Amino acid sequence: MQSGDRVLIRQIDGGVDHWLYASVASVWPEEKGALVVVQHPGNPDDGKMRNVKRDDIRTKDDLLPLLEEAKKKPVGEVLRGAGPERKRWVDHYTHQIDALSQ
Repeated sequence: MQSGDRVLIRQIDGGVDHWLYASVASVWPEEKGALVVVQHPGNPDDGKMRNVKRDDIRTKDDLLPLLEEAKKKPVGEVLRGAGPERKRWVDHYTHQIDALSQ
């Protein structure tokens, strides 16, 4: 992760994880997190700067193993306790990887 990278950051609303798109402004020492600018139109935090711990950041490299894991699951099997079908997760991670690649 480096300055200028596009990433996803976790935002928890009412106990539900949401992943917002953001741009890395600067990386903390030892890559323990980053200062980011939220770039998620329609979200109240769009345009705001936030300090985010590394555990709450997903890079393209973080998403690739999740996509591969989703592809291996039988259709209809519960993935990560959320219950959606395999295709939904494959499409979801593929979309996020494509968006971070732009």
